[in-house]
Amino acid sequence: MPRLKVHEVVQNRKNHAADCSVCSVHDICLPGLLEAEELKDFSVILRRSEILQKGDYLYREGTRFTDLFAVFSGFFKAAHVDRHGNEQITAFYFLGEIMGLHALNAGAYQYDVVALSSSVACRIPYENYQRLAARLPALDEQLHHIFSRELIKARFAAARLTAVQKVATLLIRNGIPVADDER
Repeated sequence: MPRLKVHEVVQNRKNHAADCSVCSVHDICLPGLLEAEELKDFSVILRRSEILQKGDYLYREGTRFTDLFAVFSGFFKAAHVDRHGNEQITAFYFLGEIMGLHALNAGAYQYDVVALSSSVACRIPYENYQRLAARLPALDEQLHHIFSRELIKARFAAARLTAVQKVATLLIRNGIPVADDER
């Protein structure tokens, strides 16, 4: 089956259902290792967001975790506003990348995710994902690959920090407050 370009899929979608088999980025996304029949099963649990405009929120910090999201079109940023009102950008997300992984541990999203342009995300309800992954081991295998890539990116980012920044990061991760002038 020929793959449609992103704008064709967005224009032709009905009921906001998703069909990964015609998506041009499914190979690098969560269903990347699935066979054709498995891909159909995965597509059943997906929903596409409305088209988000620049500045629209996909999800907000503190909201209870229920879904993972995959970038279908456009670009997103993850940001946190500190207690002084300063925005700290924590990540950028591009086609096929998965958003919301950090919330698996905390049970809530830890930062806002905002569209940087006209954008669409595929919503992957996590409870449905878990049920499907129990039947399709390749789905969990791909999620492990995605986690591994995220860890590698985080390690490279941490390698650029000074010793003081690394200690401050360690303290913050362990819930120990750090004075602003020590960062």
